[in-house]
Amino acid sequence: MEKVFAMFPRMLIACWAVLLISLNSVNAQPPERGNPFFDALRESSRDGRREIIELLNNDGVKSEVVVSDELLDKIRDQGGKVFSNLNSLKEKVKGKSKTEIIQLIKDARRPYEEEVRQWLGNESWQRLREIYVQHRQTRAVLNDDIAVELKISPERLELLREFRDRTWRELMHQQRFAIERKVRHGESVREIFKSCETTLNSELEKQLTETEKADLKLLQGTPFDTSEIDEFSFSRTMRRGGERRKEPHPDDDCPPPPPGERGPPRGEPGFPPPPLGPRPKP
Repeated sequence: MEKVFAMFPRMLIACWAVLLISLNSVNAQPPERGNPFFDALRESSRDGRREIIELLNNDGVKSEVVVSDELLDKIRDQGGKVFSNLNSLKEKVKGKSKTEIIQLIKDARRPYEEEVRQWLGNESWQRLREIYVQHRQTRAVLNDDIAVELKISPERLELLREFRDRTWRELMHQQRFAIERKVRHGESVREIFKSCETTLNSELEKQLTETEKADLKLLQGTPFDTSEIDEFSFSRTMRRGGERRKEPHPDDDCPPPPPGERGPPRGEPGFPPPPLGPRPKP
């Protein structure tokens, strides 16, 4: 009995700790989505120009476009310098609006993008862009340069991007539990993501006119086997420490949710909130 009374203070403290944790869990607000600079950095990449250059990381594309190892090293080295410049830029943008930060980031990237086009030459750049259109399919219209060729206005382009973002979030919402089950069992989720990408392309195509669809088809050029290109090399494929992510992420290809919508907690997978109702059986 004495031992029981001696343990009572510890038990009381433990109960209070559990209670406080429970209250904090109930009342806690979702953490903010991140630093304004990095949000602007991510949003500035929606123009799609970086995606075209990143195709050169694929050996098949590099051979098709005829890019030497020396030139590829030069492009990567210059890209590293641009990244360093952008990293130092974050200290200079405090107090600026998101729109101003995005423009500063684009201005810092533009010389590098123009240099790459000059180094490749018109013929190689054109072929690289054709492969990009084939691989991205309908989503290629979200690239600034492709949209200009299709005569899509900036206002409509922004609406198409919002449609893409909204559709992707809905698809991830629907597939959350399937993804979680595969992750728990150590299985690949790549097929789920490929299926979602196919659906996304199909839904986005419905937003285009017949003329835009025909013009986009013409931009594909000679057919190229894009099956060996990593679909998810375009967005957030680098983990901390420089390791390339082996599996796609539910938040890939999708910017943060608009203000007022709950985003994924920092440090956890980017799954959207689960649907209401009972959890489906495995």
